[in-house]
Amino acid sequence: MRVITGTARGRRLKEPVGLETRPTADRVKEGIFSSIQFELEGRRVLDLFGGTGQMGIEALSRGAAHATFVDLRKDAVAVIRENLAKAEEYREKLERALEDEEEEKPEYDAKLEALLPVLRGELPVHIHAHRADDIVTGIRICKEFHLRYVIVHGTEGHLIPDLLAEEGAGVITGPCLGDRSKPELANQSLETPAILQRHGVKTAICTDHPETPIQYLPLCAAMAVRGGMDPESALACITIRAAELAGVAHRVGSLAPGKDADLTVTSSHPLNWLSRVRLVVMDGKVVVSSL
Repeated sequence: MRVITGTARGRRLKEPVGLETRPTADRVKEGIFSSIQFELEGRRVLDLFGGTGQMGIEALSRGAAHATFVDLRKDAVAVIRENLAKAEEYREKLERALEDEEEEKPEYDAKLEALLPVLRGELPVHIHAHRADDIVTGIRICKEFHLRYVIVHGTEGHLIPDLLAEEGAGVITGPCLGDRSKPELANQSLETPAILQRHGVKTAICTDHPETPIQYLPLCAAMAVRGGMDPESALACITIRAAELAGVAHRVGSLAPGKDADLTVTSSHPLNWLSRVRLVVMDGKVVVSSL
C-alpha cells in the first residue's frame, strides 16, 4: 500500500495486521481523488474509520492543509503511536545532524516532517473522540509523547469530568444539534458543557461546521444554558474560552486594549435567538449598522 502522488509519492504505509482493516484499493483511491483533486488544496480532511490513514495521508500529499484521523480499533491506535515514534526518531536525527556535521541527515520524509511542529509543541493535537475510553486513549498517547492537545467533541466527557480536570484537558464540545446517529453518541447530553465547567475543565462549544452551519453557534450555546450552564459562561464558551483553546486569545475572544477591534452589538442577549444584530465592527471599522 502506497501514496499514489504528491509530496509523499511512492511512500509505503504500514497497516494493521488482520482482516478487520481493509485498505481501499489503489484503483478505487485514484478514482476518488481524481474526482476531487482540484478541490483539495488547503482543505481540512476527515478520515473516518481511518485504519491505515491512507486516505487522509493521500489528501495531505495532494495539498490538503490538515487531516484528522478517527479510528476506534486499538490496532489502528498502535499504528498512530508507531508513526509518532518514527517522527520523534526522525526529529532526533535531524537535530543531531544540525549540531554535528559528521552526523548523517535522515532521508527527507514529508509525512514525518508534517508531525515535527506537533512534537516540538508548536501545534496542538486535536483528539476527535466521543467515547470516554477513546478520550482517555488519546490523552495517554499525548502524555507519552509530551504533546499539547485539545479534546474535540468529548461527547462522554460528562462521564469523566474529574479525570479531565486532573489532566488539565481542554474540551471543545459539540455539535449538539443532531440526533444519536451512531453508537458513539449514545450518551450525548446537553448537560456536558455545564458539568465540565463545574469541574474546572476549560470548555468551549462548536457546531462542527459544516456538519451544523456556523450561524447556529449561538443556538448551540443557548442549548448549553438549557443543560444547566449560566448564560454568561455559555457566551464565554463561544468567545474567550474558544479563543484560548484555539491559541488566539491574544487577538480575539474578548474586548481589551491591543486586541483586534472586532465586535458585534445585538438588540438583546447574544444567545437570545430573537435578538437582532445592530452593529458589526471589524478591524475598528463599522461594516454593519442599524443603530
